[in-house]
Amino acid sequence: MNHFRFLYLTTTAAISGCLFGSFTNKLKHNFQVNAQPCKCSQQNIVDTEPPEEKPRIYPGSANVQSWLHPPGSPEWIQAVYTPGEFEKLWIPYENGGNIFPHYQIPTRAVLEYKDFLICYDNDTKTPVWVLEDMTVEGLKTKVKNTNNIPHNDERVPEELQASQHDYVEVAHRIKPLRLASLCFHKHLIKDSYVYTTLAPAVVDEDRACRAGRTVWDEIVNYVYHLYIIEDYDEVFVLSGSLFLSRNDEVDGKMYRNYEVFGKKKIGVPTHFFHVILSVKKGKIRLECFKFENKVQDRYILDLRKFSVKREELEREAGFRIFREIKRRKISYNNQMAVKYTW
Repeated sequence: MNHFRFLYLTTTAAISGCLFGSFTNKLKHNFQVNAQPCKCSQQNIVDTEPPEEKPRIYPGSANVQSWLHPPGSPEWIQAVYTPGEFEKLWIPYENGGNIFPHYQIPTRAVLEYKDFLICYDNDTKTPVWVLEDMTVEGLKTKVKNTNNIPHNDERVPEELQASQHDYVEVAHRIKPLRLASLCFHKHLIKDSYVYTTLAPAVVDEDRACRAGRTVWDEIVNYVYHLYIIEDYDEVFVLSGSLFLSRNDEVDGKMYRNYEVFGKKKIGVPTHFFHVILSVKKGKIRLECFKFENKVQDRYILDLRKFSVKREELEREAGFRIFREIKRRKISYNNQMAVKYTW
């Protein structure tokens, strides 16, 4: 019985081994056959590489043609003189055309200097506003030479800036006023002596040489008082020109009239404004001043008489003033420092 069992097991193992061996050999043979290179001609080979993706065109992209026909072409000219066809010349923005079909959208220049920013008006050739950041270096540095002649800013076309010849013609009654005051930027004389920082101020030639007799001088003295004497952490000064309308006494209508002078037609502002923002230990002081561009009485100068509300000044200037600073965050609004004397 034992011999039979042994013979049975041996025979079964041998048969299983033969069957498994033949099965695996068949798999190996089939793998080798199937793995051989395909004997097909070059014509039967199909390129399975994905096609090259074209760059996606987004609306308003710079590489999108704005016009269906080039400006000046016969098709373009014919469409111009055909009613209802001119609007079809350019590709709509939602279909990939530019947001505006012309070559460049006109913008107002905002010029950045080291200690101040200027928003410049190319029409009147005067600054709309100048934002200055007071620094100890700018206030305490001694000026060695103040006889520098103003120069042009290369970022603004020369024909859109005033020149020395324009002011020479009216030197007896109008002086160039630097809205970015040299008193605040004594270490940056070159930046202050730029025509883009100048605005024409009406002055009396006899009084123009006397210090401390104009509203501008009082503003400078007050800023010194806040930053140096009161020791405020930060002091910002926003200055600018205003061209306000006036009521005609004859017909009762409102007109916006202002003088222009020089070959480049420099506009003379009707008013100037100053906004002083002071910060000390988290408390904010905001003061707004507006005064007429004329010779003020030097004996009764008092900044408090020129104080106005921020909302009123915003309506006349046409822009928001420090809009991120809400009224509830202001500790002192239009209140002069009590220790400052005139």
